[in-house]
Amino acid sequence: MNIEALKRIRAPVRRVATEITNAIKTELEREITSNDLIEELLAKLIDKEKQLENFDKEITILTKIDDLEKETEKQQEYRETIITCKVRVNKILNKKEIESRNVPNASSRSEQQYSSLKLPQLQIPQFEGNILKLSDFYSQFEAAIHNSNLSDVEKFNYLKSGLTHEAEIAIRGLTLSAKTTQSH
Repeated sequence: MNIEALKRIRAPVRRVATEITNAIKTELEREITSNDLIEELLAKLIDKEKQLENFDKEITILTKIDDLEKETEKQQEYRETIITCKVRVNKILNKKEIESRNVPNASSRSEQQYSSLKLPQLQIPQFEGNILKLSDFYSQFEAAIHNSNLSDVEKFNYLKSGLTHEAEIAIRGLTLSAKTTQSH
């Protein structure tokens, strides 16, 4: 497929990604937000992000050297917009998760004692080991799990769950426990 055809196919995907980010921003600005709607929009945005990533790779390969910088800058703008939106959503969802855990309910004390054993559902970004994507991964990961209520062990487990391919292999043998995180 030629570059112009790829750009024409990518254009509506970019348009939809922009519409989704705008819808997320609008929903986040509301006084009362729907977690279900935000999570649904986030899932759609992640899908569009993956589609754009694939188109961008193909287009970058076919782009003339003279046009490469401009094309790469435009791709990066979209990527940054999507990442910023995902980080904002994760912060809001994490904040709501913390608030819901801090609100006392009718559950028994024993349930509350063991609630810290269950990790909350968080949208953890995936990192396969590409050093060029490390900065994006780290900022998303930091925003998603930056929570003083999580122990170092829980944070490490979240990190492990977000790693794939070479990155996962690199830390496969590492273990972390409360004992190993204490300073001596």
